[in-house]
Amino acid sequence: MTGFVKERLAGSIPDTMSVITHYFTENRSGRLLLALLGCLLAALVLGFIIAKGGIAVAGLLIVAPPALLFLSFCFNQPKVGIFSCLILSLFLFSHSIGDMIAKIVGPSFQLGLLLDGCLLVSLLGVLFTAKAEDWQRLNNPVIYLLLLWLLYTILELFNPMSISREPWFVAVRGFSLYWFELTVIGFIVLKRESDLRLFVNIWMIGCMIMALWSFKQQYMGLTNEEQFWMDNIAFSTHIINGVMRCFGMCPDAGQFGAVMAQATLFAMIRMLDEPSKLRKIGYGIMTLVFFWGFAIAGSRGPLAVLGAGFAVYLVLKRNIVVLVVGGTVGAMAFGFLKYTTILQANSQVQRLRSALDPEDPSLQLRLSNQRLFADFLSTRPFGVGLGLAGDSGKKYWQVVVTTQGIDSWYVKIWVETGVIGLVIHVIGILTFFVLGFRKVFYIHDPHLRSVMSGLLCGYFGILVANYGNQIMGQKPTCFIIYISIIFFVQADQFDKVPPPAQQPNRTLP
Repeated sequence: MTGFVKERLAGSIPDTMSVITHYFTENRSGRLLLALLGCLLAALVLGFIIAKGGIAVAGLLIVAPPALLFLSFCFNQPKVGIFSCLILSLFLFSHSIGDMIAKIVGPSFQLGLLLDGCLLVSLLGVLFTAKAEDWQRLNNPVIYLLLLWLLYTILELFNPMSISREPWFVAVRGFSLYWFELTVIGFIVLKRESDLRLFVNIWMIGCMIMALWSFKQQYMGLTNEEQFWMDNIAFSTHIINGVMRCFGMCPDAGQFGAVMAQATLFAMIRMLDEPSKLRKIGYGIMTLVFFWGFAIAGSRGPLAVLGAGFAVYLVLKRNIVVLVVGGTVGAMAFGFLKYTTILQANSQVQRLRSALDPEDPSLQLRLSNQRLFADFLSTRPFGVGLGLAGDSGKKYWQVVVTTQGIDSWYVKIWVETGVIGLVIHVIGILTFFVLGFRKVFYIHDPHLRSVMSGLLCGYFGILVANYGNQIMGQKPTCFIIYISIIFFVQADQFDKVPPPAQQPNRTLP
């Protein structure tokens, strides 16, 4: 009897399970019921997690699926990671967008982690997908110099003068890590002219959006987040003589002015070189829009981007007439600002004129601070350590390099990495310019020469303007510069036009 019951039960359980399985997999209403049960269970689990973790956890759960999908794209197509970093650097650090993201995922979330993840996943993608011949592209002076700079900044972790290791982990990314990662990825994947066009398009469109947003700030007012930042943090530096310095979608007006000045220079060079009248008009409009964005930023230092960059452009033209005419126009502009009082009532013109005044109180204060820094660093050849100077170092100690303004990018490098670090850094960035100049100077394709000249001249202008502001160490300028270097130091590889001596003889029809 007992055996008979066990046999019947053993037969009924598989039969029942098969009926249930068939109902939920083959029957339409069964599949719908199963989906509803799954959604209900997921809702209960998510509700429990959100109740325990709060709104920050809810935001992360919403963001996580698309973020993972995006990272998978970066892994399989590393150039997606490069251009995504460029786009993020253009818009992510604006006060409006940054604050909005902070409200979703929590104020403790660091926006820079998005760039970290994007670059790291892209680098891993390169390691797994790059071909053997692609790695040969890394055999160049740029990679070697950046590797040297990266190693030096890593050694700064053990700087005997450093009082804390915490700021090093934050600062090293902007000093060298981002630069090295992006350049390694870029040399391997950015090897087509279409990549160059995509970079320029993203850059120009992004700058146009930023310029239009600055016009909105100037003529229509700030958003609530921007006004809060202005009232509580930036009032003393962004309201000059009752006039607001617009900052677009950048962290501050100084960075915005540099972005607009570099975009103005590039658009102007393309306008001057463009044979098509329609395109020339388009670049002319862009030049005016970007220049006005630069003007309402009220930043004096980026004026050097236009002056120094345009001087390099005149040399690259290899035309004595253009050099003389351009030099004359530049001299007239200098004389207008230096030796006249025309348009002195305009606040933007006043700010530009003060940049050329050697007795300007701001300049004298910077020179005085640099003399104090020289005394402080006389016994510190390796500097004070990354992240321990300027505003970022105030919470760790109160010394002359934190109580006095750093201002210059080169002064920041000098203070935090010492005279040795400054020498390594300056040799590297000047070498990149020399390499690029040699490549661009001998390009035969006129269109390519114009584009590469715009990138190279903008880079040199930023190098000069770095003396007055910490331009190169901030986003988005740093990413624009990093990608520009990748292109102009290998400009000859994009040149499809043979030298005149090698061109085939052409006969008239």
